[in-house]
Amino acid sequence: MIKSQIINLIIFKRLLLLYFVCLQPSLLFPSTISGYVADAKTGETIIGVNVIVEGTVLGASTDINGFFVLSDVPDGDVILRFSHIAYEEKRQTIELRSRDILVETVLLVPTILEADAIEVVANRGNIIKKETDIASFQADPVILREVPQLGKDVFELVKYSPSVTIGDEFSPLYNVRGSDPSENLVQLDGMTIYNPQHLFGYGAIFNPLMLKNIEMLVGGFDAEYGGRNASILYLTSREGHQSEVHGEFRPSISGFVGAVEFPAGKGTAMLSGRFTSDIISRVMIGMGNLWADFNGSYQRKFRNTRIKLSAFLARDYIDFDAARYAIYYNIPELRDYSVGNRTNALNRAFGLRTRSI
Repeated sequence: MIKSQIINLIIFKRLLLLYFVCLQPSLLFPSTISGYVADAKTGETIIGVNVIVEGTVLGASTDINGFFVLSDVPDGDVILRFSHIAYEEKRQTIELRSRDILVETVLLVPTILEADAIEVVANRGNIIKKETDIASFQADPVILREVPQLGKDVFELVKYSPSVTIGDEFSPLYNVRGSDPSENLVQLDGMTIYNPQHLFGYGAIFNPLMLKNIEMLVGGFDAEYGGRNASILYLTSREGHQSEVHGEFRPSISGFVGAVEFPAGKGTAMLSGRFTSDIISRVMIGMGNLWADFNGSYQRKFRNTRIKLSAFLARDYIDFDAARYAIYYNIPELRDYSVGNRTNALNRAFGLRTRSI
């Protein structure tokens, strides 16, 4: 009798194990859903899109490359909801019959938000007592073009962070929590930029028209960034338009700034550049000064891999001849002063990034 019960128990356990392995694979091998989310008009990937599996607590957000991953999703038909404040909400049904699935690029249509004026009222004491997270911040580069006080300069935006202090109002260098400016790391598309400002602190060498995202970390970053202990300023360039040619050009009497993005074969490309030359000083006192920076990127999309090639070049040229002051000013000392100074500064970077799923 006891032997028969033991045999029945063993058979029951084996049947139960067979049930879980054959009939309930999702419990042992949960599925993973991944993919990209992009703008329906430009084809450029979107950062910060919320992706939620309806009827569950599962969710994720797209990263800096517009990529998302949902893990431990049960098998069957699931509905994904994609939402972003600047785009129309979208739902998509996915049939899960395997462990991993890569969905086609999800396209979201931009939308215009219309709302009444919002009045914010709060108690001053509560605001002071409330802890504020100042470890990081993220900003849209559009702010650089729409807020005149920033002067289209990335470092002017950074200086508004609560963790940043400024030693010189006329210099782009900044201190984070009392550290030295040399401890700040600046990266463009993963490339380390060692001299992120033009000669004599003229301004940042990054064209705001070519930037897609600005992110700054002032604490909690990994040791992979070397001996930079203060902050990390991570800049991402635009990827280019997938179907049309789009550009913006702004000429002036002192220089030029522009950017163009366009489809290039089976990929997309972006080119930007700007230069500033003080023509008046060049004519009057012989100061041939030039500040210039150029950027370019090319991205090719495959099914499971995306390759982005980025290049950057900044050039400063200063030419000063003090003797030419004597033409305009009756100062005897200037007629005998023939010392000149010519300075060149070159900053360039080249990088290749790949992402596989």
